[in-house]
Amino acid sequence: MLPAKIVKVREQKLLDIQDDVLKGGICVQDWTTFQLENAYISYIAGASLACVVMCQASIESFIRDDEHLDSRSFYDLIEASSYDETTKQKLHKLRAYRNSWAHVDNEKQINYAELDEMALFAYRLAMEIFHYYPFV
Repeated sequence: MLPAKIVKVREQKLLDIQDDVLKGGICVQDWTTFQLENAYISYIAGASLACVVMCQASIESFIRDDEHLDSRSFYDLIEASSYDETTKQKLHKLRAYRNSWAHVDNEKQINYAELDEMALFAYRLAMEIFHYYPFV
């Protein structure tokens, strides 16, 4: 368990992202909300990899529902989505990073600073995707 001081710092990072990105309301499925909530809890608890995975899962759920797509592949969902190229590139960056952990080779080294950075990137990206077409 992380010390309370560190937990507060980690939570504040996520709250700062929300303050920066959130410009209006959103409407998402319960499942997507559950996944994002678990990403939030994971990051605060120090489980950055779990945060990355849950952010990716919440984004995937959201795209399927919001864009009415049914592809099983996250790559295909990204490509079929209506997002601009910059956003698609960010989604592919998240997909590739998540894949590097899901399909790990024996040579992979754990870089905790990079992992923490990617968790924040994934969380910000989830917020950006959920607010791409703001519900005002």
